[in-house]
Amino acid sequence: MAVLTTNAKRRVVGAVLALLVAWPGVHYWMVTVGHADPWRLFGWAMYCQPRPAPRMFVAARERGDATPFDPDLDIERDPHAIDLRELQRRAGRELMTESEYARRQLWGRFAGRPDAVADRIFAMQPAVDRLRIGVLVPHIDPSTGRQAFRRSNFYYRRGD
Repeated sequence: MAVLTTNAKRRVVGAVLALLVAWPGVHYWMVTVGHADPWRLFGWAMYCQPRPAPRMFVAARERGDATPFDPDLDIERDPHAIDLRELQRRAGRELMTESEYARRQLWGRFAGRPDAVADRIFAMQPAVDRLRIGVLVPHIDPSTGRQAFRRSNFYYRRGD
């Protein structure tokens, strides 16, 4: 086993201290920009926010329905929108697994697009041609101190 010199030990300690100093800023950036979960990833401000689960809404258009999706309309107010968990209950099958919910809650926007959910909905609903999946992640608005939602919309067309 190699013995570390004093100079090498100082470098290791310096690198660890640099990581500890930089991590709060990196974590803050991940939470504010990427909507990552402030309760995970060794976040130091985690006790300042509640940890509600994200919600997903799905709005669908069937073949022949040329009605465009209104990007300015909140997904939960879309007349064709339904909560994903309600859709799962009606369908009697899981469209988004608990691990996928947990991944989205942990990583926020860094989790990527919910392509697997869209594929499952298209497979379950053959008449559906287009989808809008809206993800609502609750957070505390720093300017008001109230709970608000960060919204992300994902659009899918069958065959794309």
